[in-house]
Amino acid sequence: MRILEKLTALIFFIMLLPVFIIIGLMIFITEPFKPIFYKGVRIGKFGRRFIMYKFRTLKIGAEKMVNSKLLDKNLGLETFIGKVIRYSKLDELPQLINIIKGEMSFIGPRPVRPIRFYKNLLRIDDYEKRFLVNPGMSGIAQVEGDYYSLPEEKLVWDLFWIKNISFSLYITYLFKTIFMIGERVFGKISFPFRKALPWAGFAFLLFSNLL
Repeated sequence: MRILEKLTALIFFIMLLPVFIIIGLMIFITEPFKPIFYKGVRIGKFGRRFIMYKFRTLKIGAEKMVNSKLLDKNLGLETFIGKVIRYSKLDELPQLINIIKGEMSFIGPRPVRPIRFYKNLLRIDDYEKRFLVNPGMSGIAQVEGDYYSLPEEKLVWDLFWIKNISFSLYITYLFKTIFMIGERVFGKISFPFRKALPWAGFAFLLFSNLL
């Protein structure tokens, strides 16, 4: 399973290289000579620390302001491009590298910052159990819940995953994640494009006849 997951992540990484380049250029153009990627310490399986990769969506130094809290959108810490790729979840794509390295999975409990790990470990029962498996790029808590759901609520979904982990459940939430990203990327622009399709078809037929 792990070898198949790493191979799949490698295939996705190669296929999505054009997307990596486009997003990287967008970040560079809007904020020249500033980091394109974010590299942060996270807690993974068995409490091991690792470096998690993301496209940078926050302004330089914003993580110190966020600290152990969830991001407050009203603080204005997101960059212009960051708002777009964060909403669409495309900022998570570099974590394919973490999967290839064996530090993460496609599906699993989301990795957490050390400060939140120790804070929640002291106040939430059974919190340590969510670290019995590899953290995921996505998880049941992210699909069924919300970014601002309480850690206790997310833990319920994480423990459900750990207790019922199976290939069918894995595939189910992998595709749910893909569909969720697809809706966020294409959902709002699909209607205008749909209205333009008849005109595009007419133009194509006219151009074909002229040839």
